[in-house]
Amino acid sequence: MLRKLLLSSVAATAMVGSALAADLPSRKAPPVVPVVPAFTWTGFYIGVDGGYGWQDVRETGIAGGLANYQLSYRATGPVGGGHVGFNWQVNQFVFGMEGDVLGSSMRVNGPFNNFLFSNSVWRSGVEGSIRGRIGVAFDRFMVYGTGGVAFETFRLRENFLFGPVLGETFTPSRAGLTVGGGVEYAFTNNWLARVEGRYSDFGTFNNASVLIPGQFYRERVTEARITGGISYKFDYAAPAPVVARY
Repeated sequence: MLRKLLLSSVAATAMVGSALAADLPSRKAPPVVPVVPAFTWTGFYIGVDGGYGWQDVRETGIAGGLANYQLSYRATGPVGGGHVGFNWQVNQFVFGMEGDVLGSSMRVNGPFNNFLFSNSVWRSGVEGSIRGRIGVAFDRFMVYGTGGVAFETFRLRENFLFGPVLGETFTPSRAGLTVGGGVEYAFTNNWLARVEGRYSDFGTFNNASVLIPGQFYRERVTEARITGGISYKFDYAAPAPVVARY
């Protein structure tokens, strides 16, 4: 009788232990959930641009300090090149610096000059800029403004006597102010696309004639252009925190 009672107690204890073990938390590792990195505009980027531009030129002939003629004309043509820069995002705001270099094919044959029996042939050349940028980001979409200094080399040809045989050529290089803005969208964490418009003012400058002593050609040049571009943004790794050792 005592033996049966002991066996029954052991069996009951084993059943209770099994039930309690079933209620204990599992030691199995939780399933691995892939982590998708949050997008940030922070990082270095490099890209290409292409579009169309307009240059408005006002040419004034100066002799003895007096104007002897004035002409206005507009050069138009495609532009294209590349850019490089860096963005730093703070909350919703994006701050950056950017530089670009573009080749330009804006060209025009100016109107006939009755005073000198000549016409001007104007062409733009290589241009570049160094600018700051500030934008407001809405996740992967950003609206930004930009401004800084622009550089460009122009080519002016003054043709006399109705043809290119007799004339003189000038290749002035100028620096001026440039401002603009645009929109940018990140299709992925690394690939960005943009549309940008800019206005540049290269001021007024003189070219002294060699063939006509005392004659100067005074040019006033402004430029507007619209470009589209695509950039590749490199992943940015934030510096590791400094841990003090004792």
